[in-house]
Amino acid sequence: MDEPLALCVSHSDADGVLSAVLLSNASPPFALTSGVRFVEAGITPAEFLALFMDQPGPGSTLTILDLGLTAQHLVPLVEAGWRIKVFDHHPQTRDLPAERIEVHWEEDGRAACEVVSFTVGCPPGLEQIMTAVAAHDTGRDLGNPIAAYVGALIKGVGPRAVLERLVCFSNEGVDEFRFAVEAGLYREHARAREEAAFDAACLSFMTTSDGQGRMVVIVPSEIGAGISLIGKRLLDEVFPHAAYVVFVDFNTAQFSLRSRPGGVDVGEIARRLGGGGHPAASGARVILDPDEQFKPVFALLVKATLAAAGDGDNQAAPAAAKGATDCGGA
Repeated sequence: MDEPLALCVSHSDADGVLSAVLLSNASPPFALTSGVRFVEAGITPAEFLALFMDQPGPGSTLTILDLGLTAQHLVPLVEAGWRIKVFDHHPQTRDLPAERIEVHWEEDGRAACEVVSFTVGCPPGLEQIMTAVAAHDTGRDLGNPIAAYVGALIKGVGPRAVLERLVCFSNEGVDEFRFAVEAGLYREHARAREEAAFDAACLSFMTTSDGQGRMVVIVPSEIGAGISLIGKRLLDEVFPHAAYVVFVDFNTAQFSLRSRPGGVDVGEIARRLGGGGHPAASGARVILDPDEQFKPVFALLVKATLAAAGDGDNQAAPAAAKGATDCGGA
């Protein structure tokens, strides 16, 4: 009989990586003995469950970090004998069946790594890094240089390399990491990449109105690191009257929505598209006809915003996301 696992699946962004670092340094019963898998936000239930087809379920523990998954992702694993633990800050997490899944959740402006630290603590050498990443992930400090460095490092060498770099850290190692931050390594590269992406967005955008008559900026773009900062700059510098920005990757059929803090709840709009996220940052994956380009994007946004505002009947939500696939994450 296969030995039970203590496995973790985490979002591959900085918040997810720092969450995994904290748990990897933790003591039982939260310690991870079978490794960490990193996945992108927006993973569908079918894609997620396929990760565990050949894994022993009964007696095994699966810890989920920063992915905003739904009951469709997790309940089949519970029924297969897995014990599920979730550390998250996405709103859809609060709807998980708490009687079957151990949920650690905070919504009050907290990042997932902060939620983890409330339970297992944070080694003193990582406090500065965790605080910076949490502030960036929740929109409290999008320009933080430490968070920018961590994001660029993940982009450059991958989340697993960063995890391994910080998991078994020594004081010398953390000091070296801080020195690299202060010295600005990767910062110029990250800034140049951001400027190029911002310039491209300014050249390729379209504007429209959603179902509530609000101005929306739609930008065809690869969904990746820096989207939040680019969205903030578009709203602050170029489109001060726009309500929110929607980045659309026509190759992967991903939507990424960004609004101003305290503005339009794009998390609710994304949920109507089959996705989820935060009030100011969310995402979804939908089925698009590449030949029609923006036409179905307009239609989906109008239907989703009408449904989110409650203008349709209770059956409007599935119709708003016609062609959408259920997914989690921001």
